[in-house]
Amino acid sequence: MVKNDAKYFILIGSIVIGTLVSSNIDTSNKRNLKILNASQYREAIDERYSLKNDIESLSDKYSKAKLKLDKYNDEDTSKSEILNDIQKELNLNNKIMGTTEVTGPGIEIRLKDAMEEYLETNDIYNLIHDQDMIQVINDIKNSGAEAIEINGIRIIDRTKIYCNGVFLRINDVLVAAPFNISVIGNKDSMRKYLLSADNYLAYLQVRGIYVSIDDKDSIKIPAYKGNIDSSYLADPTAKK
Repeated sequence: MVKNDAKYFILIGSIVIGTLVSSNIDTSNKRNLKILNASQYREAIDERYSLKNDIESLSDKYSKAKLKLDKYNDEDTSKSEILNDIQKELNLNNKIMGTTEVTGPGIEIRLKDAMEEYLETNDIYNLIHDQDMIQVINDIKNSGAEAIEINGIRIIDRTKIYCNGVFLRINDVLVAAPFNISVIGNKDSMRKYLLSADNYLAYLQVRGIYVSIDDKDSIKIPAYKGNIDSSYLADPTAKK
């Protein structure tokens, strides 16, 4: 009798467990789908590509860092080789930051106020303003530029451009039109991008502003001469 009662309780327990398991199994084969509108879909695609590019970039940086670390750990690597590699990396960083003179192929852009039209109409849109130059520089950066200067003044990520009377103040230096912008980078791709109807140079031309772009086999761009303030920057890996 005891043995039969045990079998009975085992049977009841099995039925209960089976019921609980089966109730948690999704037999509808339905997925949790969200309907996106066109704007949300575009944002999702952009985010996906952005994350993909970030992953590829981090993977590439990891591979390079690992190769460098393996080389430094190699007993055959001399101290002078390590110091030479460090110096090369410092030189590259200085080029990217704009704190050293650089040369290379590129384009020269010339912008000039439509003075005759301005004297006739007194229309400020015939003149080049700070916002115009900022938009042009943004387009130049988006075109793939590696180094930029305006009338001999190096443009870096912290460059400030704003109007000061009839002048533009660039990196705290007063600059008058015409503006000669030298850019190092791929000549063909930059020119094609900048002259497209969707970019700012086309808009300036509609306003009567003189615009010209010339290819150059060799351009020399000076180093940034100002101070780069980093008072509030901290190393996140440093011990507090």
